[in-house]
Amino acid sequence: MFSGVRTFAIVTLFAVALWVFAESESLGEFSGLTSLRFVSAGAEAGGRLVSPDASFDGSITIDLVGSKAAISRSEGELKRGIELSPGLSGVPTTDGRHTLNLLRVLQDYSPLKRTGVRVVAVTPQAVDVVVQELVTVQALVEPMLQGVEVVGEVRMTPDRVGVRLPRSAVGDGSEPIRIAARLDASQTKRLPTSGPVKEEVSLIPPVKYASLPGFQMDRSSVDVEFTIRGRSATETLRSVPVQVVLPPVEVGRWEVEVDSDDRFLSAEVSGPTEAVERLKNGSEAVIAVVALSSDDLQSQIDSKNVTFVVLRGGVFTLRPELQIVGEQSSVRLKISPRGESGPVP
Repeated sequence: MFSGVRTFAIVTLFAVALWVFAESESLGEFSGLTSLRFVSAGAEAGGRLVSPDASFDGSITIDLVGSKAAISRSEGELKRGIELSPGLSGVPTTDGRHTLNLLRVLQDYSPLKRTGVRVVAVTPQAVDVVVQELVTVQALVEPMLQGVEVVGEVRMTPDRVGVRLPRSAVGDGSEPIRIAARLDASQTKRLPTSGPVKEEVSLIPPVKYASLPGFQMDRSSVDVEFTIRGRSATETLRSVPVQVVLPPVEVGRWEVEVDSDDRFLSAEVSGPTEAVERLKNGSEAVIAVVALSSDDLQSQIDSKNVTFVVLRGGVFTLRPELQIVGEQSSVRLKISPRGESGPVP
């Protein structure tokens, strides 16, 4: 009796196993979304980058057939997304514009092939791409120590960094690429008022390079050593008044009107912290002076450059330790003789 029960159980288990195997090997279909990314290729593919047309949003719909077990395995690959690079079957390695046949490319895509599925359709069917050669060049590191007055040499270790970017951006190599080593505001605040300093400073590439596809730097910071003579500061002044100055002999003879949009200017002031602080607290002020000569008045010029000066105790002074850069260098004018409709003869 027990022998019969045991035999029945074995037969049942075998039948279930056979059914499970047959079910897993039965033909199935799958259709779904996955992401498609393009990555740069290594030296074996010439160090190239493939970039899709801007109209491609990185999503594709893919249709698969295969056993249910194979489709289950493929779903894991599709969740991770598909990565294509120059050198893979169907992906070109020659520079220039190309149109990829995605169906052919994905039918040969090894991670999917290994799961046992077959790709039968892809939407979109094609994608336009640009293939570019990537090169590595040595870029010069330049210090940007804003808010600090330095005496002597500024030393950087290293003073060059390797950057990777499309060859087309390098040009003929006559002008080196420059990467800024820039102190951030928090570092500047921590610095002593004077003396030697060594700081790890972040590298900031120019936007025109950083925005290029495939751009990379082989490091993100350098050590900068320098000696501080004194601290400096920068302040943006939004309402610098414009004042017109005439020769004494011309006063009362002319009406000079500054255009309403130019009566107050914006300017950026940089210099020793103490001097900038006096401008911020109002003990001194910046004035934009328009100095008109007799010839300017006779010609009734319609614009003139301004000179930025510091007003202290009612007296105009030039402060060589301050750098004052205006948002605009000239103002528009309307000049007319007083009491007359026409120009002075």
